[in-house]
Amino acid sequence: MIKKYFTWLKQYAHILVLSLVFLFSCNSSDDELMNDDPPIDPPLIDIYEEDHSFKIVGYLPEYRFSLIDQMNFDKVTYVNLAFGNINASGNLVVGNHIDILPIVQQIKSANTKVMLSIAGGGNTGNHWENFLSNIHRKKTIQKMVDFVVLNQLDGIDVDIEGALISSLGVNYNLFVQELKKHLHAKGKAITAALTAINLNNIITDKTLQSLDFINIMAYDLTGPWQPNNPGPHSPFSMADDALSFWNNTKGIPQEKLVLGVPFYGRDFNPADLKAWTYNSILELDPENAYKDQVEQIYYNGIPTIVDKTKLALQRSNGIMIWEMGQDAFNDLSLLSTIDQVVNATGCEPDEIQTFYKDFDGDGKGNYLHPMQACEPPFGYIDNREDEDDGDALI
Repeated sequence: MIKKYFTWLKQYAHILVLSLVFLFSCNSSDDELMNDDPPIDPPLIDIYEEDHSFKIVGYLPEYRFSLIDQMNFDKVTYVNLAFGNINASGNLVVGNHIDILPIVQQIKSANTKVMLSIAGGGNTGNHWENFLSNIHRKKTIQKMVDFVVLNQLDGIDVDIEGALISSLGVNYNLFVQELKKHLHAKGKAITAALTAINLNNIITDKTLQSLDFINIMAYDLTGPWQPNNPGPHSPFSMADDALSFWNNTKGIPQEKLVLGVPFYGRDFNPADLKAWTYNSILELDPENAYKDQVEQIYYNGIPTIVDKTKLALQRSNGIMIWEMGQDAFNDLSLLSTIDQVVNATGCEPDEIQTFYKDFDGDGKGNYLHPMQACEPPFGYIDNREDEDDGDALI
């Protein structure tokens, strides 16, 4: 019996050896497969430091870059370059592949932060739907963050609006939430430009909470798209309603709200439905700086901008401008007006007044040279009645 067993073992030994080799090779292969698994992304650590200061945010579109030498960037705390868009390769570009780094560096020399505003309105023609889909979103976000770091930017402002939000659907929320994690891991900010009221219901509370602050577009209440509804497109009441909506209805804390104001007017003249820059309105007559309407052009002059800035100081944490290149680059500047109100000291916002330079000492101020302050600065008075500030008798 034993002899028969060893005879059998000898006969089938080669099969046993091959089986053991196969078994161990399978185990080895399994180990190799485990080692070839894609590495798990390390957790992102949030190193962003919140900015609690009162903000003055100015948008600067690429078609105004030629004016940057005339702009006082020390009067804004953030500049949002507009706009970055995705090209056919999924890369972020500004205009016709503009090199923005020299512009960013020039602005930052004024100790001002620079963001890139992306998308710009509701345009769906720039590949956003494709590159924010589940297939491409992770890579798209990484490219955006790399672009921010390469160009020394301080973050991204998401200006996806209207029809594009609707076409993106849930991908809008996923994009904002994931972008926040990657930007914060680099110490960079994420903000968004959003409507004054009636927010698109696709946008979730979690997405809103992902934003470091919100730029409220409190303008374009009406316009040439409603030719039978002429009137102010950005009245004070709209600003008031917008802050109530965001703070009370949506529950966004005051410190995350930045109130938007327009530096342009809407024209309801049927023969010429267009937008006017604030500067072009003053070219008609400099005294238009103290009005909100010229014929059928509706805009915000100095008194309304003063009142909105006071409102922003009391009920938000900043004021936003669309856009810096539309301003007048002189003493009637709306940006200078905002800066003076924000930095006025010695009184409450409601007590800030407009004073006017009295060059000839006749007790009558010059309307071309206003100043917002708590008390009249030396050489300024509280009227603008001088007809000739070079002659004390007039």
